[in-house]
Parts: sequence; structure tokens; C-alpha cells
Amino acid sequence: MDFVPDYTIAKRSVTPGYVGFTTYSRAYAVTNENLHKTMCLIPKNAKSALVTAASGDHPLFCSLRGIENVDTFDISYNAKCIMDIKVIALKYLGYHNYMHLLDDLFMVGHRSIDDFADIKHMPEILCNLPKIESDYLHAVNGAPLFSSGVRPTDSDCLFSSYEYSRLRKKVTKPYNFILTDIHYLGKRLTKSYDFIHLSNILDYVSEGDYKETIVPLMEHVNVGGRIVAETYDEEACDYFNHIGQEIANANSNWIFSKKVYISSNFYKTRSAYLERIR
Repeated sequence: MDFVPDYTIAKRSVTPGYVGFTTYSRAYAVTNENLHKTMCLIPKNAKSALVTAASGDHPLFCSLRGIENVDTFDISYNAKCIMDIKVIALKYLGYHNYMHLLDDLFMVGHRSIDDFADIKHMPEILCNLPKIESDYLHAVNGAPLFSSGVRPTDSDCLFSSYEYSRLRKKVTKPYNFILTDIHYLGKRLTKSYDFIHLSNILDYVSEGDYKETIVPLMEHVNVGGRIVAETYDEEACDYFNHIGQEIANANSNWIFSKKVYISSNFYKTRSAYLERIR
């Protein structure tokens, strides 16, 4: 990925009161979605997936499900950082230390931590991150990069210690990452997938842009594959339902399934998907 972070803009973008989603938007330390249920929407025998990087949990859950080739995307560079931190932590930390690390990362900015290197176990992780990410985390001096969403100790959406031990065997290298706004994702893709997951992204796409955002993605779905959209927003779900049904009605190669509700203790997400049948 040809990208050089701007430390000054990064620190300004994560300050309290800053509005909007940008290259340096705060990432989630852990997911607030019930990904165990989301993964049930993956087509049978899927081998490839493109998912939101978000907290890094989406690709991990795909790997846990047995998907061999997982690519990721996000508008936020911080999402790539937390994802890469988790992949490295899987190698070096046991389950409980891993969970403590995530909680400390979330709490940066909420309590006095001057540098990410001050967090237990982070020095060994920093030295194994790509240098550009390690330098970035040192430079932003403990800015609250990973403090969106729920605190890890409060989450009911994480994998178990048994699942963690399975992940340590399955995930041995970083996930491929595309830094992009959702509007341009389809134009950035160079291969096709069995599963494309749009996690709470269409909430931020205007109704008039839905079709031109989704249709380019359809060119990158294998037969039997799905584009799954999840949202907390009922209005956004209605938009996707309308456009999804319209697309399926106009193209006999696709079918549309709508309004599958997937809940956690914190949120109720609405899911729907387009499936390529031939």
C-alpha cells in the first residue's frame, strides 16, 4: 500500500468533537457486532472474502470460519493498524494477555498513557509491525486511535479462548488491505470473491449513490457468492432493500434476500444480501 501517514492530521482527526469519517478516523478496539451470526451468512464452501477491516475482527472471524483468502478495506488507516496489531498479538500473546492488550489500546486517551510503547506487550508488537506503522504509533503519542465503540471488557461479541487458539494456527500473516472510501471500492478491486461484507458502511452513503456504489462490486463476485450489507440504521436498510430488489429484478443472475436481524447485547443490526446464482 503506497501511503505515508500525516502525523499532524492524524492527531487532529481523533480529538474529541471531530466529526466525519476520514483517513484517520478512530478505529474500534473490538467489534460491537455479533459476528458469530454474521458468519452464518457466508456461502457454503466459500474460499475468498472481502470484508471491512474495522476493528480487525471481521477478517479474523472469516479465518475462523475457514476462509482461506481474506482481503480487507477501510477508509481509516487506524483500522489497518489495529488489524495488524491483532495478527501479531496472535503469535506472541496468550488469550488473556491479548484481551488485556485490547482493553489498554481502547483506554489510550481515556487515561494517562503517553505512548503506545508504555502498554504492556506493545514493545514486542511494535518491533514486528511494518516500520511505517510502528513509526506512526510512536509519532501520535498516545492519541485515542482505537477508542470507538464498546470497551473490550464490556463486549459480548468476541471469540472464546478455544476459538483464539484455533486462530493462532490459522492466521500467520497480515491481511491484504485496501485504503479507500466505499464509493471507490469497486474501482480498486482486481479479483473476485465468494463473500463481500459491507459492515455498517451504507449508513454513510446517500440514497442516490447506492446503486453506483454496489453495482461495481457485483463484477467481483463469483457464482454462488454474496454481497452482504449490515446496518444499524433502519432507513439505510430500507434503501439497500429497495436498490437490492431493483438490481435483482433487472438481472436474472442475481437474487435478493432482505431483513435478517442479527443482535448483540449492544446493537441490533439489519442484514440483507445480493447473491449471484449464475
